[in-house]
Amino acid sequence: MFWKKWSDRPWYSLTIAGCIIVLVLAVLLNLGSIFHVIRVILGYFKPVFIAIVMAYVVNQLSVLYQKTVFRKVKKYKYRNICGIAL
Repeated sequence: MFWKKWSDRPWYSLTIAGCIIVLVLAVLLNLGSIFHVIRVILGYFKPVFIAIVMAYVVNQLSVLYQKTVFRKVKKYKYRNICGIAL
C-alpha cells in the first residue's frame, strides 16, 4: 500500500476536488482585488496599445497615398518616403 501511486489512493480525487473548490472560493472572494490588479497592469500598457493602433492606421493611410497620390513616382523608396511624410 505504501508504494502505490498517489492517483490510485481512494482519497486522491476528493482531495483534488476540495483544493479546486477552495481555489474557486478564494478567487470569488477576492474578485475586486483581482480586477484592480488587472486594471493597473492594463493601465501601464495603455500607451503601447494606443501606439499600435495609431501605427496601423498611419500605415494604411501611407499605403493609400503611395497607391493613389504618388503612383507616378518611379522608385518605391521615394514613394514610400513621400507617403509617410504626408
